[in-house]
Amino acid sequence: MTYSLRPLLLLVLGLSLCGCQELTLTDDRARPEPPALPAPAMECPPVVSVKADKMNVLWVGLENPITLEAEYASLNSFKILVSGGKSVFHGAGGEYIIRPYEAGEVRLLVLNEVGLQVAKKVFRAKRVPAPMVRLGNSLGGNISAGQFKAQAGINALLDNFDFDLMCQISGFVLTRVKSNGEVEKVSNRGGKFDGPTLALTTRGEPGDHFLFTEVKVRCPGDSSFQSVNSLAFSLQ
Repeated sequence: MTYSLRPLLLLVLGLSLCGCQELTLTDDRARPEPPALPAPAMECPPVVSVKADKMNVLWVGLENPITLEAEYASLNSFKILVSGGKSVFHGAGGEYIIRPYEAGEVRLLVLNEVGLQVAKKVFRAKRVPAPMVRLGNSLGGNISAGQFKAQAGINALLDNFDFDLMCQISGFVLTRVKSNGEVEKVSNRGGKFDGPTLALTTRGEPGDHFLFTEVKVRCPGDSSFQSVNSLAFSLQ
């Protein structure tokens, strides 16, 4: 008897196909993180400041140095406008000079390249304070006759002031009161002793009193001479 193997093979193949299930393959290996994208570039707005180099005020008649500081921008990209009061302003590259001609408020506006205001600074412009007149380094009091006669004039100085200024003395009156009550008086032009004043000081003796009065001084920024302190000395 001869048997055909074909039906048997078909049966085995069919049973094997029915028993197969769909296979899902998974990869449990760690995967590398994707590279980080570069952060977007951000343009920082300029940070601008204005300051007076000497003091936090401006002095009338003086050249006041002003400094402009900026971050994230070139100093040459800014323009400064001055308003409020008469003044002269010049400079470049962050270094400027301003000379006010009157007391009051002075406003400095900083503009960028397109004319937009990026900073503002308000200063007070003040007149130079009155100086103190001295004979040598003395404001008065007892003095030896020899030391007094060695002086050649009086001078006007500004105490504790950031600017080195020369103030002009237009003149004064010198009075000698002798120990017996006699009075001699001369007028002097300028701060340096002239002939009559030198002659009067040379005659000074112990017990005499010398008075410097009607002293007139003009400092930079002053439109006219002003009266300042008097001096009184007693010769020893």
